[in-house]
Amino acid sequence: MTARIVPLAALAWWLVSSRALAAPLPQTLAAPAPFPLVTSTLFESEFVAPGVVRGDYRLLTSSGPLHVSVVAADTHDPNVRLGAVLASDRLISRGETISSMAARTGAVAGINADYFDIGQTNQPLNIVVVGGVLEHPPSSRATVSVLRDGSVRFGTYRLNADGTTDPPLDDVATALGGGPFLVADGRPATDANAPAAEETNLRFPVAGIATEPDGTILFVAVDGRLPRVSVGLTRPELGALMLGLGARDGMATDSGGSATIVARVLGERDARVLNTPSDGTERPVADGLFIYSSAPAGPPARLIYRPSTIRALANTTLTLRGAVTDAAGHPIDQPVPPWTITTPAQPGETLATKAIGSLSAQVPVRVVDRLDALDVVPDRPNPDPGGTIDFTATGFARRVAVLLGNRVRWSASTGTIDSTGHFHAGLHDAVVTANAAGASEQIAVRVGRHAVATRLFDDAAARWRFVTVPGNGPGGLSADPACRCLRLRYDFTGTERAAYAAQDVALPERAVGFSLDVFGDASGTALRATVIDHDGRTLRLTLARRVDWSGWRRLTARLPEDLIPPLRLVSLYAVGTLGDAPLHATGAVAFRDASLLIAGTP
Repeated sequence: MTARIVPLAALAWWLVSSRALAAPLPQTLAAPAPFPLVTSTLFESEFVAPGVVRGDYRLLTSSGPLHVSVVAADTHDPNVRLGAVLASDRLISRGETISSMAARTGAVAGINADYFDIGQTNQPLNIVVVGGVLEHPPSSRATVSVLRDGSVRFGTYRLNADGTTDPPLDDVATALGGGPFLVADGRPATDANAPAAEETNLRFPVAGIATEPDGTILFVAVDGRLPRVSVGLTRPELGALMLGLGARDGMATDSGGSATIVARVLGERDARVLNTPSDGTERPVADGLFIYSSAPAGPPARLIYRPSTIRALANTTLTLRGAVTDAAGHPIDQPVPPWTITTPAQPGETLATKAIGSLSAQVPVRVVDRLDALDVVPDRPNPDPGGTIDFTATGFARRVAVLLGNRVRWSASTGTIDSTGHFHAGLHDAVVTANAAGASEQIAVRVGRHAVATRLFDDAAARWRFVTVPGNGPGGLSADPACRCLRLRYDFTGTERAAYAAQDVALPERAVGFSLDVFGDASGTALRATVIDHDGRTLRLTLARRVDWSGWRRLTARLPEDLIPPLRLVSLYAVGTLGDAPLHATGAVAFRDASLLIAGTP
């Protein structure tokens, strides 16, 4: 067993991690406008399975940094198969993460697909074909189809009056929705039936599926809402990226917090998330498209250590974990001792090599002596008094992430924090500080929550509007001075499906939720609220799935952590069903005494 570190002479950094791989991915991206001008590229590529590779691009652009994750698969390879998976194998579900779908079906890679009825039935909104069986009808929006011969095509379907699809599904094994179309026949495409068309020019996390002229399929995801790591793309920019990767045809899939790409990393059994979901954790979604490998298992062929490339400060001690795989990338159940490396004292590039028996691993090492910036992230915000959270710090040199090992020095203004970044909250808000190699970062920690009363329903008749879906339905809004409340009347006996009390109320930046008293009529109607964030994302919060009580009851809604402030509350509404049997009833509910839940000590 040997280990050594040798200099890297005149060798491009990307070549170290991708050499000897037949990767179909370009080493540099020359994406056409409107993709931002690329000023620096760091590219790494790794084998996943026969016919399948994954790539990682760290770009500096005129719009800011970008992190692009790509999986490429040769659909002509006999070991490669594509397939669709539904959350929990059901149309109506609680949703399921892409990594969970991949693990339970044995996929080596996958990406999220269709938009879905989020927070309600979670069923996909467009066509679903699994194993040649039509599971959900089409919506006429963008679709990716896998034919029985393994080829991939993009298009749309519609449902005929007799229940058949146009075009027919005779040769289709798999089909999933998404959209909009972004690339057609090697040129930018404009989709007249784009979902959420108002998001076209918003910069946010994006995901998509594309094909190259030779039949290679590309799964693409770009992180967003991470100013120091990746600022995200607009839809036209995602299309331009696909063209830069060599795509002939392509479409977006559900993006934002749903954008997720997974792949098996050498040495690991299950596919794992390659991008950084903007929710801070992987979001359960409705369905996904996955890549499977039928390559048989073989004898040990590769020794791998993680991280597979190291960018670190000088004199930093790191422990690498090892694994062994066969030639097809299947992990071998063989214990591999850890490998402890102390980076050289001087900046530069080296190649660390370790041998175990007949197998050897090489890990490129780049050493920097100073950082330009630190990014400090808690594993969750807003702890309770006495609660704990864990901080991680990532260093950046020329906007490229740098491993810090034990070189971070932590401090906290209140509470305590240890050398690993484990913070124990006190009774009040705190400021946590991290210092490393000339860079420093502070982050405010809001401890606990407090309620602040708001006069949301005072002078209610003058500020709230009554809206129905479809429009001009029966019901109405009225102020009740006796209870200082707002009364919402609805009538679901006809075509009316939802009745709204609409307004536009700005919420404080530190708002984490709100509560209000609701007078119930025991009718079984559902109650929801609509919130819009800075990026124009619309979130529908369920206050009650069924109003099954009479009289006043206090209800509370928590706001998701991934929403970008400032936030606006734009409606409270009654809806006839949330996936249950439609309600055919008239009734009225009332709202009063609203309070905002604010993070931090008052």
